[in-house]
Amino acid sequence: MRRNATIAIALVAGIAAALIATAVRNQADRNEIILDGLRSPKAELRREAWKLVPANDGPGPSEITSLLLDPPNPASPAALADAAREFKDRAWKAPAEMVDAAASLGDPIPLLAWLETTWPLEPGWLGSIASGLRVVLAEDRPMAEECLDLLFAVDSADHRAALRTLIENSTGGPDHLAPDSPLGRSLLALSLLGSKPSVDPTVDPWLLAAAAFLVDPAGPSDVEFDRLPAWLRVTSIIPEHLERLKRRAEEGDVELELALAMQDDVRVIRAEQRVLGNRDASPSRRSLAASRLLDRLDRPGDATLLGLLADGPADPDGTVHAAAILAWRGLSPTAVRRIETRWLGSDDPDDLRAAMVLGVLRRSSGSDPDPGVDPTLIAIDEHARSEASPPRVRRTARLAARALDLWPFDPVVLDPNAYAARATRLADGRVDPDAVLLGLLADDPLAERRLVSAPASASGDA
Repeated sequence: MRRNATIAIALVAGIAAALIATAVRNQADRNEIILDGLRSPKAELRREAWKLVPANDGPGPSEITSLLLDPPNPASPAALADAAREFKDRAWKAPAEMVDAAASLGDPIPLLAWLETTWPLEPGWLGSIASGLRVVLAEDRPMAEECLDLLFAVDSADHRAALRTLIENSTGGPDHLAPDSPLGRSLLALSLLGSKPSVDPTVDPWLLAAAAFLVDPAGPSDVEFDRLPAWLRVTSIIPEHLERLKRRAEEGDVELELALAMQDDVRVIRAEQRVLGNRDASPSRRSLAASRLLDRLDRPGDATLLGLLADGPADPDGTVHAAAILAWRGLSPTAVRRIETRWLGSDDPDDLRAAMVLGVLRRSSGSDPDPGVDPTLIAIDEHARSEASPPRVRRTARLAARALDLWPFDPVVLDPNAYAARATRLADGRVDPDAVLLGLLADDPLAERRLVSAPASASGDA
């Protein structure tokens, strides 16, 4: 006993390794000392104890887990957090309690590892990391985005049930997982995908009403129907609903008035034609006007759209999907090839990226005959392979190659799906709509699941 006390003092002094090796020859005694150190309230002692956990003998993950999670006397959150990181570094499977403690104390790395390895296989444990997940979502945006990527990456009835339980057990207020938070609504909506509306009273009433309405517009009660957002209510095909909405709009409900106006195609076409012809309107707003006209089969014409696209395809955030879609939807086939060729020959990286996205849209539509030589396909292959290409150009080229089933690498060396999962964010952490579009064209279910969250307008005026 005297020898063990001496060793414990030496641990604090940072010279434990030599003393353990020379003074304690019995493996069981050595393990007992190490395990006591792992539970210590002193951070320095815990660090020294972890240094003494050998790779192949001594205390293993099961023994350490049993000690730290002993129900009558669990270790402190700080000790559990240390263990989570050490388990991760040793490629051991960390229990959810350790992962939760680490994230709650500001270390999200074990949480990301847990979401990547355990969440796909054991969704029932999601509630055990809820506290740590809330901390990461509230305080660390880049890590929060990675957490969401991993939560969205898998889908099954069990995963949807786990997400639903996580949201329903949240507290509201500042809770980032509460049903009335933007993230909470997105996750709960995701959890309801593919499932029939239930009568579970714990489900958020807004989402329950929305699910019932989508299955049967006559399903929700008047009270439930009135909880729906205006843009969804005005799509109802029930005459009584529409009459009630019109009366409320006439009584001064501005949101309903606007939503109903957007259902009037003649009115929308006239308004958007005026916007499209207004040179003082922002490019983003004029592009939105052109898109709304195309939605209503009112084609602005090649000359108008080419003039709109003349200033370049990039939106304020540097994305090019909007210009590529506008060109593909609104231009004649001849004009599509003309602007694609122009962008492809430009020195501007955004023009080049737009040409590649437009080329994928053109080829994916099935309406364009395969030419003997397609310059856009050649450019996609060259930039996908080239390490000298600008990073965003190379990323767009690789995602385009994946969408066209022309992946130029050995999947064992560079897996296309793993690459796409890593290449879905802009520099500020937001989902990249260019990557989502190319993912949709690649029939990637993960890209579809990203559309659960409503996109924001980059310019703010569209």
